[in-house]
Amino acid sequence: MLSSVVVGPPDDLGQRAHAIVQAEPGTTARELLDFLVDRLVRYKIPRSVEFIDRPLRDDSGKMRAAAGCATPGSKG
Repeated sequence: MLSSVVVGPPDDLGQRAHAIVQAEPGTTARELLDFLVDRLVRYKIPRSVEFIDRPLRDDSGKMRAAAGCATPGSKG
């Protein structure tokens, strides 16, 4: 994994964890979730994973606004 961010788009019960990941080619959502299941409590494990090709952060390390626009339920 090169970079990741987790956002909380709304759902029926409030918010849910959605991971946006920039990873090495060939990385699968199942591999990522299997890795996280032993390291995080259950409610912190993302319910969905989205892989992107572009960098998530700018040169100063801040999340790019465009990275969050592709999240489910967003208005962008």
